[in-house]
Amino acid sequence: MISPHITADDRGPADSHAKISWGWGWGVMPARHGTAFWHWGDNGDLRGYVVAYPR
Repeated sequence: MISPHITADDRGPADSHAKISWGWGWGVMPARHGTAFWHWGDNGDLRGYVVAYPR
C-alpha cells in the first residue's frame, strides 16, 4: 500500500524534485526522517491531510 508503484510526473522547477511516487492511494516520498507516505482530500467545506513515517 505504501510501496512506490508509479513515479509522479515532475513538471516543476528542477530544485523542487522530491521523487514523489504513488502507492495504492498514498503518495510516497523520501524525507529527512525517512520515507514518508501521505494522502489528502478536498470536498469543499471539508479538507483533510495526513502524513506518516513508518519507521
